[in-house]
Amino acid sequence: MRPSHKLSQLALALASALLGNAAQAENITYPGATLESVSVGSTSYSNTVAPTTATAANNTVTVISLGASAAPDFIFGGWHDTEKVSKNTLIIKEAVLDATVITAGGMGLGETSYNTLDISSKSRAATHDTGPVYGGYSHSANSDWNTVSVTNRYVTYDINGGYIGTRTTGTSTSHNSVVIDNSKVRTARGGFNQNYSTGSGTKADGNTVTLKNGSFATSVIGGTAEFASGNTVEIQDNSTVTVAIYGGHGYGGGSNNTVIIRGKPNGCVLTIR
Repeated sequence: MRPSHKLSQLALALASALLGNAAQAENITYPGATLESVSVGSTSYSNTVAPTTATAANNTVTVISLGASAAPDFIFGGWHDTEKVSKNTLIIKEAVLDATVITAGGMGLGETSYNTLDISSKSRAATHDTGPVYGGYSHSANSDWNTVSVTNRYVTYDINGGYIGTRTTGTSTSHNSVVIDNSKVRTARGGFNQNYSTGSGTKADGNTVTLKNGSFATSVIGGTAEFASGNTVEIQDNSTVTVAIYGGHGYGGGSNNTVIIRGKPNGCVLTIR
């Protein structure tokens, strides 16, 4: 056998071994899936609907109902303690999310990006969700390019496209998208950084939040951080905002934030920063 042929066979064998050992993306449905106990940093999440620890990306999790017993406390499209959590999809159909249920398209200690959370129902009156909602939730790193879509739901907690849960410096919640369609929510935010204080160096840029088809919100904020620029909030179709609309909420400054009003938003206070 020629040496070049031996090298080719060796390369193929190595590639096959690597592929065989690589974590495979999961597609799970609840009810049906086993509840997991997962840890992200020092935080433990028990009774969780989520993929296994070996898969941080490209998973799909679908929740149809929470069931009468053994209901989950957390629902994650993807998660990991060390790796980047990305490109996961979490679909909530008719399941009602009570106050003990936290949902996130992607949950991680590090970066969470390009995750999607889709919550829908046939009728808004049929649901009353009281738990927090995140497209991407990072404990201490960037949370960018995540998407949340809420259709025909009634959510009494906050909705965040990208969210950083600790007061880290220099992090970003940018280019996230939230769409509220024929739904009633409390606060809808494209990107939110817990460390928005002066000197933190955090940013929330290029996020979008859209209310349409007669939706209702208490407040709508494009992005919150020390610096918030280039965010867009759009209120369509006679949707209602009762307290405030912020294009961008930069505690240290911001620029080029946009608020677009189509129809008449009832009783709102408009703030563009």
